[in-house]
Amino acid sequence: MSTMNDNEQMNFPRILIVGTLPYHPNESSRALDTYFHNWDSAKLRMIYSNSKPPFNDFCGSYFRITDTELFRNFFNRKHKVGSIINPIDNYSTNSVDESSIMRKFKKKTIFRFYARKWLWNKKRWLTNELINWVDEFKPEAIYVCFSDDYFILDISYFFANKYKIPMIVQIGDDYFFKKHNFFLKPYIRKYKILFNKIMNTKGFGVYISDKLSEKYNSFFPKKGFSIYLGSNIKPKESNIKYEFNYFGKINLGRLKSITILGDALNRINKAFYISIYSQSVSKKELRCLKKHHCRFCGSIPYNVVSEKMNSGAFNIVASGFSKKNIEESRYSLSTKIADSLISCGPIIAIGPQGDGAIDYLCQNKCAIVLNKQKIDINYLSSLLSNADQLRKLSETATDVYNSNHLLLNNRSKFELECMRTCEAKE
Repeated sequence: MSTMNDNEQMNFPRILIVGTLPYHPNESSRALDTYFHNWDSAKLRMIYSNSKPPFNDFCGSYFRITDTELFRNFFNRKHKVGSIINPIDNYSTNSVDESSIMRKFKKKTIFRFYARKWLWNKKRWLTNELINWVDEFKPEAIYVCFSDDYFILDISYFFANKYKIPMIVQIGDDYFFKKHNFFLKPYIRKYKILFNKIMNTKGFGVYISDKLSEKYNSFFPKKGFSIYLGSNIKPKESNIKYEFNYFGKINLGRLKSITILGDALNRINKAFYISIYSQSVSKKELRCLKKHHCRFCGSIPYNVVSEKMNSGAFNIVASGFSKKNIEESRYSLSTKIADSLISCGPIIAIGPQGDGAIDYLCQNKCAIVLNKQKIDINYLSSLLSNADQLRKLSETATDVYNSNHLLLNNRSKFELECMRTCEAKE
């Protein structure tokens, strides 16, 4: 299957994207690039809520609304809410400084959910400037990047209902069924009401995995399908390097799993250790990593991540073992999975059964999977020393990537579904 050619590109519908983060190819928006890569930017616009500027002219125009603007507007109704960012703007200087008060909204606490729902009241974000900006665009569909923030759904549903157009929903995590804190129940109750309304509109769903799509398709009338994210890493052959790298966040119990693996590797060979490439960690976490044969290497650009992942070294996937960790990640699938599958190095995955990423690698038999916190050292040692088995795992990983993650196939699948959906609307 191939993507549409340039002559067909003009037929793509006008899509209004609503999400938390602006487009950036190497950070938060790999899904957007997977789906809309061939789109004419003039047929894409985006409403988002982060203070960061967009990366480039992926969309023809952006409308940014921030917590700070809404907060100031509460005290002074004359304070402007929202701004239009066009491709001719200087993105490098077009960011918004968030006050120390507003940084409290960044961490997901009970206070944050209720405060943001109150702050993002329709009477504050729904400005004449925003309405005119959307009216000018005349969207043919709304594409909503689902999150657990109520206002993202609220904005999406408002404009879909206003123009009587279909809603395409991107769901990369379990926002509806997972358990929540008791004190969040009033928030979740209203969130689920709006969630249900959206899932009863015309359109389709895009899910990050079969596991997630099967769950949601069995419950909601809006049907969808899975589109696994791809990678920009180019496959190649390389000798196995006995270097062990972990890329990504160490929260949600991942730190403990990584340190368990670090100890196990060091017992096999005193020269073995895990290199951790992640954003800043606390002093306590840093001491923990050092104690368990892990070296913190800081954050590196995505192009360097790609080079290291594709160097022949072992790529580590880690998930937390607690019930809460499993509940959080039951249906998720890290963007690093696609990179790991197509890279030339073997994969070591440590985490519990029930975790989305761990189950995916285990079911496809393309990685060394360690499902218990107490690692069988002899078992792991025998696998690491078996070059033929490691080569077979890498070959299987490539086959899984080619079957599920090829960018051209997945883009074409999404493009055709968008065309059908927008042509069929009443």
